[in-house]
Amino acid sequence: MIFSVRLRLPFQRDRGARARLEEVARAYQSWALAQPHRYRLLYGPSLPGYDAHAQRLVEAAQASMAVLIEVLDGLGDPAAPPPGAPLASQLSAWARKHSLGADPATALRAVLVWSRLHGFVSLEIAGNYASMNIDPDQVFEIQLATLTA
Repeated sequence: MIFSVRLRLPFQRDRGARARLEEVARAYQSWALAQPHRYRLLYGPSLPGYDAHAQRLVEAAQASMAVLIEVLDGLGDPAAPPPGAPLASQLSAWARKHSLGADPATALRAVLVWSRLHGFVSLEIAGNYASMNIDPDQVFEIQLATLTA
């Protein structure tokens, strides 16, 4: 998965946590815009014979998620309430299975941040903002501000 490999190369660990989260979000968006065919292949409807849950794809996705979790750990959010019992257990199991080393609250935040980024980028590469005559760059900047708040 090219996103996870490219994300690690320019990643600057000495930057503040908010700046690092912005860097991760921008890398995700840049990769999707530069390679929408690969993005759609990973997240779009299945093609005959294509297994989106193949081990190598899952490993690449988890490597990307590990970067996001590391950034969110640095950002912290002491005010965030931990998820309830059933979800906390599921998030803990997921984090353990993939050696992500995240507590349930951080794992939940990573899933929520990824969901928001994924939704934005999916709408952008599908041309939805263009069809609304809305500048996606301005919307993305606002989205980043809410993600790093």
